[in-house]
Amino acid sequence: MYPLYFAAALKTENGKLLEIGEACLTGEDTLDFNGEFVPLMNLGEPAQIVRLEKGQETEAFPGQVWRCTKKSLRLTKIPPLRMERAKRLFTVNVNLPVYFAPIPEGTEKINWEKSLHLKANLRYLSTELLRLTILGPSLEPGQAAILRCEKPLLEDFLFQAGELVPLGANASLILGKPLSLSREDRRTIENYLEKQSLQPFTGRF
Repeated sequence: MYPLYFAAALKTENGKLLEIGEACLTGEDTLDFNGEFVPLMNLGEPAQIVRLEKGQETEAFPGQVWRCTKKSLRLTKIPPLRMERAKRLFTVNVNLPVYFAPIPEGTEKINWEKSLHLKANLRYLSTELLRLTILGPSLEPGQAAILRCEKPLLEDFLFQAGELVPLGANASLILGKPLSLSREDRRTIENYLEKQSLQPFTGRF
């Protein structure tokens, strides 16, 4: 779902700060930057756009200037692996407050009412992948947890944490994989996402 906007800083190749503003992931292999005052840069000049999370620098995207005006700039020739990572980390299709309960190692089942509940935001969901953003304690890679969503989605389901990405200011992003989804659960997720795709999307979360 594009375009997708996020807070960002524009910097020179050597890391000198030029402007704070907003970047836009367009779905193409380019990245746009918008600000109040963008210094004029030459076509082909190296530069980088750095994603900000609560004022902290998280991901840098180096490239070459393809277009530049007083308020906007477009970078091209961004390394393909960086672009793929940006799409994987920042693409969103839902924005739901959820709770999850980590399952201690060696434990198969937990009592939800007596377990530790951690609050998070569900930003991406499919039958094969989910992505959570959380402020505070997180999970270890490979650790399993129970996720509780508000209906009409799913009430509880099991997932396993994969890559953990620090976002700064004690925040982190969890890439996880849903486990043991029934056929009915899969159909519920697919139907929910189909309805979501018909809703207006601002691209800002």
